[in-house]
Amino acid sequence: MKQEKIKSKVIIGCSIIMCLCAPITLFFDESPLAGYAFFIGFLTAVVFSIALIVEE
Repeated sequence: MKQEKIKSKVIIGCSIIMCLCAPITLFFDESPLAGYAFFIGFLTAVVFSIALIVEE
């Protein structure tokens, strides 16, 4: 039961972070901020995928 709560919080947190990073990457195209946002979004997508795969 407790792990299901943690899993749902991880999925919601990753979704919010990805939704924030995508527009930052789009609007700040040529700045270092876009690179950081892309990197954070990419790592968050990896964590999101792992959270969806794990079924313990």
